Amino acid sequence: MTEHSNSRPSSALLLLAGAVLFAIAHTQAPLYFSNQHQYFLHGAADGGMGHLSGDWLANTADPTPLFSRFTVFTYRYLHPAIFYAVYFVLIMTYFASLMLIVSSLIGEHPQRQIRLFAVGCLLIVIHSGIARWASVRLFGVDYPWYLQAGVAGQYAMGPGLQPSSFGVLLISSIAAFAAGRNMLAVMFLSICCWFHATYLLPATLLAIGYMASLYRIASIRIALQTGIAFALSVLPLVVFLAMRFSPTTPEAFAESQEILATLRIPHHSSVQRWLDPIAIAQLVWITTGILLLRRSRLGWALGLTLLMAAVVTLIQAATGNRSLALLFPWRISSILMPIATSVILLKLTAFLKSGLETRLMGWVIVASAVAGGIVIQLANLAYPSDDRELPLLEYIRQNKQPGDMYLIPFRVPAVGSGPRGSYSMSFAPAPGNKDKHLIAVDLQRFRLYTGAPLYVDFKSIPYKDTDVLEWRRRIYQNQSWYEQLDSNFDKVSSEMKGEGITSIIVPANRVLANFPLPIVYEDDVYRVYRLH
Repeated sequence: MTEHSNSRPSSALLLLAGAVLFAIAHTQAPLYFSNQHQYFLHGAADGGMGHLSGDWLANTADPTPLFSRFTVFTYRYLHPAIFYAVYFVLIMTYFASLMLIVSSLIGEHPQRQIRLFAVGCLLIVIHSGIARWASVRLFGVDYPWYLQAGVAGQYAMGPGLQPSSFGVLLISSIAAFAAGRNMLAVMFLSICCWFHATYLLPATLLAIGYMASLYRIASIRIALQTGIAFALSVLPLVVFLAMRFSPTTPEAFAESQEILATLRIPHHSSVQRWLDPIAIAQLVWITTGILLLRRSRLGWALGLTLLMAAVVTLIQAATGNRSLALLFPWRISSILMPIATSVILLKLTAFLKSGLETRLMGWVIVASAVAGGIVIQLANLAYPSDDRELPLLEYIRQNKQPGDMYLIPFRVPAVGSGPRGSYSMSFAPAPGNKDKHLIAVDLQRFRLYTGAPLYVDFKSIPYKDTDVLEWRRRIYQNQSWYEQLDSNFDKVSSEMKGEGITSIIVPANRVLANFPLPIVYEDDVYRVYRLH
């Protein structure tokens, strides 16, 4: 679905058409879903959504200020539908970048056009929502996801727009480098880091890989120019992060790193947690793809990048250093995995013959993937949420008042609990209705749906060390209050009032005998008590 970069303009139109079809087949979650509840919060609060300016988490140090400024501008002057459009463009960019990499590798092969067409069709199918939905229904596991995502639950293209979505620009950077556009490659690396600083380490590894490759094929002067350009482009960001997130005290910083790495995101930060047979297979797949690049301009650059990431990962696993774990040296796998998949698909098309039957089959498959994506979006077959909470959330959205603060029920998981490996739940079935008293996990969409402040939840977290310590205090305090709600009400209510809490949400199946607070809302799943 692309031609060589120097071919006639129609090749660009074919690439654009393929990218549009890819984005439709891929699908995206409705606002707001999963990580969006955290990364849109600062922008929503500053943009005037409800009373979120009074939310504690919204007033903690913002780790993604550029993304938040974009969301503020959208809330104030545009419309949230812009978020869908921006993500649609990023999905298109992802596909176009992969196809440009493939195009640079194939050169002037006699079967160039049919092989590119086949790779494009296969990428659309592998990433399509309908293929992932069918995999979950047939096998209980979203297997296609493992061909596009990295290890440890890291990914470039997720369910919807968030700062990590700009990781696709790392793939664009690699495509630019493959085409000999060194400064454009550096620019993409820099923009990606400015939107999400967690990409600083992967981008730095790639920049070093570029320099090593340029030293071999060009000159040390060009290699140094590329490295210096990247360093200067991200230096202000590094200074900003050092000023905003520098340790308050060594003890507070170490404790906050321990909390994040072991309590909140061990599935991302613990090698022992994510390294399962599927992760090992993914690493073998990535290595295979890079070995196939060994004779190309990208071979040395990506090979060295993978080697450096592996060495840092081994150091982290051996030392158990929490700060190094939270730099996610294995995150580069989320970029190398889709590239490896594309390269391996290209290799598999080596003996493909051009013909009407081949093209017809390809278009039928693509049309099915696109139609499936449309059906999934219209029928809400993916990105599950528990709609039993909607009446409660709608009530709060309509009746919230300035100064309100809500307490929601959740239980803090035990440290080290949970399964090994990483899983995608984007295409899992929606929660069933067998038990109408099951509560949603953390009421994740509470803030952005209602516009009302929360005391705390487990899903969304801060990153400044003192804020992390306060978050931990709050989640355990929250749990303790619910445990003592009816057995020690006078003490609990006094503490809640001291923290500014005005309303308490309780599962409807919990019996609170002779509870002195008035019920202001009740349905089959929740009750809301007014504290003051």
